[in-house]
This record gives sequence, structure tokens and C-alpha cells, in this order.
Amino acid sequence: MISANDSYQATEDALREIWAGLLGTEVLPYDDFFDSGGNSLKVVDVVIAARQRGISLRSSAVFRNPTPARLAEFLTVGAGRPDRAVVAPAALAGGDDPEDGGRDRYLVPISPGTGGEPLFLVHSDHLVEAEREAARAWAGDRPVCGFVLPGTSGTALYPDTVEELAERYAAELLKEQPEGSFRLAGVGIGAAVALETAQLLRGRGHEVVLLALIRPALPDAAGPVGLTDALRGQLERVAARFGLAGDECATEILARMRAEGWYEAATRAAELPRLQRASAAAATALSRYRPAFYDAPVVLFQDERDAATTEEFWGPALGACRSHWTEYGVESPRPLLADAEVTRVMREELSP
Repeated sequence: MISANDSYQATEDALREIWAGLLGTEVLPYDDFFDSGGNSLKVVDVVIAARQRGISLRSSAVFRNPTPARLAEFLTVGAGRPDRAVVAPAALAGGDDPEDGGRDRYLVPISPGTGGEPLFLVHSDHLVEAEREAARAWAGDRPVCGFVLPGTSGTALYPDTVEELAERYAAELLKEQPEGSFRLAGVGIGAAVALETAQLLRGRGHEVVLLALIRPALPDAAGPVGLTDALRGQLERVAARFGLAGDECATEILARMRAEGWYEAATRAAELPRLQRASAAAATALSRYRPAFYDAPVVLFQDERDAATTEEFWGPALGACRSHWTEYGVESPRPLLADAEVTRVMREELSP
């Protein structure tokens, strides 16, 4: 059985090693087992080898999740996770609410560029570095600026509503670029804020020539949630994803998070409780949010696994929507951010 100390990353690494040994080739996280030379007979070998490593696995799970990343997520975070209690890590549960320490700017430079109006990227709550790397690739020579969520950097207050946060961002964006045409993109919860920011800009007479929603977040199906419940859910998801038993110190937890690309390189272990509360506050804001109809073109990038819920939640708000779908089948937007086709489309959208 997968132990409480086995994280998503450790399980993915083990599965890649197993598949590579059986297939005689290098295996990357999103390589399909069957496209790489696997067959139904070798699936049995995968199951045997996995069980020898203490990973409880059924053949049916391999067929349904044919990449190391998808299978690892199924086993550690999803329905295939061993039946064990998820203990919220004590090291992440502390920390006080931040005070407004005078940090009234959320906009940070990502790339200076050499010309043209900037791309404004609204970050998600944890994959900031991967998002910045992707935005640089999308923009080419165009400048890039990023909006960080309150509570994820400095001592800014947590967001209350998506609309309120968009008001803050729109005001700061117009200080950076008072006139001209605007290009916005958002990832995860940042996609909702980017949409609302674009609504505000257009309502004030500005031209938004690009609004790109990258793996837009979906609210909890149960409806609006309070901060306490959202924080509990956040800590349980972190515990499941990183294989936490509950007694790890913050330094160890941060090391596991950084191995999966979470947070910035400069993030300190002492900041982790605040970062979890910021994520929970963003989830609370999203749970109360319902987007109004956006009467302008939108570029949507989403994974097929979320097709039905995306259509239900975002479909009514997006009129002229150009949709691009990927098939990674994992919770994280990280593979989509680095996808070559996504980069190609974004470069075209951002070309002069």
C-alpha cells in the first residue's frame, strides 16, 4: 500500500522508473503507456512491479490513467488513494491573518520586453514561476507584467470577492498603462479575476484585444463555502498531494512543494500558513462568483477532464469563445502552461 509518506511526486517518479524498465525507453510524466510500446500483457507487469514497491495498483487503473502523471494523481490524490485518514498538517495551520502593511501594489514585472503594449498575467495561487516562464514564451518581445493574489506575497489583505479584486487590479493596471489596447491572461483563480478586470476595462471605454483564460478554476460543486471550511479543504488537499502524515515540519513540507514547482524560489517555510490561507480565501471568493456575460472574444485553454463542468460554469458567460483542449487529465495546470500548442496559439494572439 502507498504509505502516508508517499507524495504525488514520489509515486510519479516510481511509476516512470517502472515503465521505463519494462518498455526499455525513457518515460516522461505525460507519455502514454500504450503509445510508448505498452500493451495489455505489460500492464500486468506494471501492476506486479508496482506492488513490489508497495504501491497498491489494479490493471484497470492503468488503462484509465495511461500516463505516470495521471496514474500518480489517481493513486495519491484522487479516487485511487488508499483508504486512510487525511491529517491536516499542523505546520500549515498556524499563522495570523496579514495586516495591510502598506503594500497596495500587486503588479510585478515579469519581462521588460523591447516594444509593444504589455501582456498582463493574473497568477494562480501557487504555480507563479511556471506561469511566468510560460508568459515569457508566449509574449516574445512584448513586455509582461503579473498580478499576484493578495496574501501570496508581502502582507496584502486576502481577497473578499472576485469583483473587488478586479477593481484593485484594474486601477493598478491603468496606472501602468493609462491608454491603448489591453491584453490580459489569467490562470486558475486568476482567470476569473482577469475576466472581471476585462469587463471593467471595457465598461470604461477601453479596448481589450485579448482575454485568455488558462485552465480557469471551477468553484466547489457544493456551493459557497466559508473561509474555515475552505482552509480545512486546502490543508487536506495539500496533505494528500504531498503525502503528509501531519507531523512534518514546515521546511520538509516546503521542500516537497518546491519539487513540484509550487511557490517562488524565495518562499520561506514560515510563509506557508499564510499561503494556505490565501488559497483558501481565493477559493471562498470563487465559490461566491458567477461570471456575467462577456460580450467580446475570449481564448480558452482547458483540459478535457473538465469539459463538462467548464461548459456548465463558464459556457454561459463566454460568447465568442475560441476553445483549445488538451488531454493531460491531471489536476495541475502545469503541463498545459508548457504545452507547445498553447504557446503557438498565444504567440499568434499576441503578435502585432
